[in-house]
Amino acid sequence: MENSQRATLIRRPVGMLLTGVSLISFSAIFVQLAATASVTIGFYRNFFGLLFLVPFILIRRKPWFTDSLSLLLPLVAGLVFFLDLTVWHQSIRYVGPGIATLLGNFQVFFVALFGILFLRERLSWQFACSVPIALAGLALIVGMPSLDGGSDYGKGILLGLLTAVFYSIFLLIVRGTQSRPKALSPEVNLAYLSFSAALFFFLAIGFSAAPLAIPSATALWSLLGYGLVTHFIGWVVISGALPRIRASVAGLVLLLQPILSFVWEVIFFQKRFSPAQVGGALIALFAIYLGMKGQQTSS
Repeated sequence: MENSQRATLIRRPVGMLLTGVSLISFSAIFVQLAATASVTIGFYRNFFGLLFLVPFILIRRKPWFTDSLSLLLPLVAGLVFFLDLTVWHQSIRYVGPGIATLLGNFQVFFVALFGILFLRERLSWQFACSVPIALAGLALIVGMPSLDGGSDYGKGILLGLLTAVFYSIFLLIVRGTQSRPKALSPEVNLAYLSFSAALFFFLAIGFSAAPLAIPSATALWSLLGYGLVTHFIGWVVISGALPRIRASVAGLVLLLQPILSFVWEVIFFQKRFSPAQVGGALIALFAIYLGMKGQQTSS
């Protein structure tokens, strides 16, 4: 295959992934506007996402079943997604959203390691350099808190790293599910995943006595947007791109999510920012570009 043709085939799924990541980066905006319990937000994200998915699937007449794994894998992914959000929210309580987000994005190491060990992916020197540089830039964006946060600080660090583990497992399950010869469409897989996650969040609401009611009209519209823009459109696009792109590159591109979330906070909530944060965003963006370029060249 000529280099130009190969580059075109690589760019298409990368473009899809960039689009999907851009959409899911609005998650923080919707969560802030919803202003209710985290398990309640998690439930309605998946529930409303499912409400958008089902008619879309019916209109397009997508099959709902191919084999037993077509049901099992997305249901397991839904459980992992529930665990991912649950430990991340708990990490935020202990160490704050910035450092919790940074730790959660250590998924890039776990996903790349999986790619090396099991998918026989070769990492370029550009990629090896880009990952720590990107995380350093992200650290400048979110800020590094003091280390005297008490005994709960260590728990928050561990939970943040556990978030990265669950996030990695979730991404790899979704990628593996869509890579199967008998794979269902991304929309159907996401529907099963959403049903599974919504069920676990519903049970969590019951055990935690969190409110099920949506507190305001603003919260309702925010949760509908969360389900439509982030969960439905964003993850359908990402799910379609993941099996067509290297696992290591996917993990790196997903680092754009917290960077874009920072940009949206500045734009929509007039968040004040420092020169260090701007510099961190530029460093992270350059590192992601470097890593993507290196991996595409070595394909």
